[in-house]
Amino acid sequence: MYQIRNFLLLALVSLLVGFKSHKEIGSPDQNEIASTYYENLTKLFEYYAPQFGNKGLLRPVFGEKVISDYVESINIENEQGERIHLFQLPKSERELFYEKWIPSETGKMVEKFKLDKKGNWVKEIKRINKIYKRKYPTQKTKSIDTLIDDPFSRIMIDLDVETKPEMNLKGNQSNTEFDFWAETFNSVADQSIAVEQDNFKMSSQEFIDKIRPAIKKGRILVALPNGDYTGGPGVLFRSGHWYDVGHVAIIKRDGENIPAIVSDTLSFTIGINSVEQMHDESLHEDWAYKHGRAYVLQVIVEKWRFENGEFKLTTSEADNNLLFEEALKLKYAKYCSIGEVFRSKEVAPQKLICSSASWIYAKNALGIDIDIPFNRTIWPEGILKSNFTKVVAKTW
Repeated sequence: MYQIRNFLLLALVSLLVGFKSHKEIGSPDQNEIASTYYENLTKLFEYYAPQFGNKGLLRPVFGEKVISDYVESINIENEQGERIHLFQLPKSERELFYEKWIPSETGKMVEKFKLDKKGNWVKEIKRINKIYKRKYPTQKTKSIDTLIDDPFSRIMIDLDVETKPEMNLKGNQSNTEFDFWAETFNSVADQSIAVEQDNFKMSSQEFIDKIRPAIKKGRILVALPNGDYTGGPGVLFRSGHWYDVGHVAIIKRDGENIPAIVSDTLSFTIGINSVEQMHDESLHEDWAYKHGRAYVLQVIVEKWRFENGEFKLTTSEADNNLLFEEALKLKYAKYCSIGEVFRSKEVAPQKLICSSASWIYAKNALGIDIDIPFNRTIWPEGILKSNFTKVVAKTW
């Protein structure tokens, strides 16, 4: 009976996504959820691929732009070592590529699931899969040729309706971070905000000593709300009467150049917030006291090479100096208004939030999209969840 059940399940997945099933990498449930997500994404690739020409996507359609930007992050080389766009490959070679790419991405997503002990990230991917299935009928139900021009936008509309049905876009910049985030979250009808007694703190010395070997200029430092909250964009602390939406910044010095005994005022990162705009951040005030639980992330560069009839993957660490230099270029940037917070990708780099800053650094300097495509904005957890970032250290 167990074998029959498995056979039927695999057959159903194959019918829904149109591709072969893949070897399990993580737990069966998580592996299936992640694999289905990427199989669905490749179907969207195939929908938009015919629109791609030698000069790029020809029509100003939202889904085409988002998918094209995401595909640009997939670094593929032909047998001559020349970079080639995925959509320029013949369909038969794209299908060969997907057979390698889907399990690779699935494995990385399943590894990131392990960082979320509450399981909220798994639930979010399941929700996207469910909306995809509802808004993008299978070939058995309806021919792809008869769908409207922009199926990605239809999926995004459903995601937006479920997460933010009402929004007041008239808010102005507030004088304090608390006022800014209070007004921001009040402008959105359905945002999940946790309430906690107090935030997690540590000394500046302990913070640095936990991560010193991994500290490199240009690496990304990320903190989730209260260190590990993944159920929404923020936490409200009763004790200090302030919101924690997490934080993201670029490290500005190497570990070996930090004194053995550190000062609270050590200039440690380059970041932005709603009050101070882009600035040099201090170790204690911006991190150890407010964001004691933090991850050090390394951006990863992938290269897929087509040789001897198959695609092979090599990975390496990105040049962190390029990210740091990009951060210096954007020190003029201003913080998003309240109405822009929920579409921070669209207004970058002229307007930024802390997480969209690191996102645009990687996009501009490396051509890598360190987020998943089904987001108009990017929160700190988006940087942490990305398959193009690797956790190299944490402070607890």
